[in-house]
Amino acid sequence: MRYGAILLLAFFLTACSKEGRLNEQVNEFFHVEVAGAQLPVKVRGNTASGRIILYIPGGPGGTGLDVSILDPGDWKQHLERDVAIAYYDQRGLGNAQGDLDESSITLEQYLQDIRAIVLVLKTRYPGTEIHLMGHSFGALLTYRFMHRFGHEGLVKRYIASSGVGTRIVDPEHWEFRRAYVATIAIHNVANGIDPGYWQEALDWLAQHPVVDTTPLRAKLYEYMLATAVEEEITVSIADVINILLLSDNNPFPYYLTLLQRQAFINHLVDEERAWDIKAIIPLLQEDLLIIGGEFDVNVPPQELHWIHDTIASPNKRILILPNAGHDHYISQPELFAAAVLDFVR
Repeated sequence: MRYGAILLLAFFLTACSKEGRLNEQVNEFFHVEVAGAQLPVKVRGNTASGRIILYIPGGPGGTGLDVSILDPGDWKQHLERDVAIAYYDQRGLGNAQGDLDESSITLEQYLQDIRAIVLVLKTRYPGTEIHLMGHSFGALLTYRFMHRFGHEGLVKRYIASSGVGTRIVDPEHWEFRRAYVATIAIHNVANGIDPGYWQEALDWLAQHPVVDTTPLRAKLYEYMLATAVEEEITVSIADVINILLLSDNNPFPYYLTLLQRQAFINHLVDEERAWDIKAIIPLLQEDLLIIGGEFDVNVPPQELHWIHDTIASPNKRILILPNAGHDHYISQPELFAAAVLDFVR
């Protein structure tokens, strides 16, 4: 399909297709209609920059509108002054609407939903570059989108935040995690940081060069958890009032659907685990920024470096944020935002 035809298609994917504003500070809300769902989208920030970052929530089960309200990474201050961010709720969750058959909620449909939102953004904000930024599960969707639709050129650049590149059935998955524990253990023993415990970890690693059983993996994960950093946001009374009374987001449908939709969330997790992501990593050719935390026990730096070294993209970057974990944009908001802005400019 030619690019012009793709843009024309966007007019049929939205219930609210009027042109958005291009200025230094917008806060616009609309729905994108695709495959029986009405997906709520909020665009906030500097659209005059000519750049919109579409944020793909984590989970499965996370919602973008909650992120826009709670702003755990201070994106209003550190990102939205320079670019705009588009937040959305995924089908079947949060404030997404529609009479949906749960069997239609698949990872492929999630990709189609992202593509539809991208098309609408390009139509509403003519001449604007669209960038994708996914965190955790959202980063997996980012990789999938690159592989599935990257050749269409709809998205300018991609940002994968704490996105895993292997499955638990892959030997490399456990090799990266062994290397993570070994690196920290060696450092801590050398610097007198709880040397007894970390020497025990080194001895255990030496005794178990292959981690291939559930008890061994549980023990390895125990050592990994000992390195975790706390990353929590403070929710004020004003935040609660804003969510309940003064925002486009209604939290009650979110929590009700989360309870009702646990079955399809589990299905998405199973589908994700069945997907051989390791096989497509070498095929990715689009511009990609990989961001992770130094102490991310879910996706350790060793795995992120492997992704960076393996992808085919000629324009690729990696940043491991110090003293940060899986939600590194909370621990290091300024460093995170600076890297993102430098990449999309």
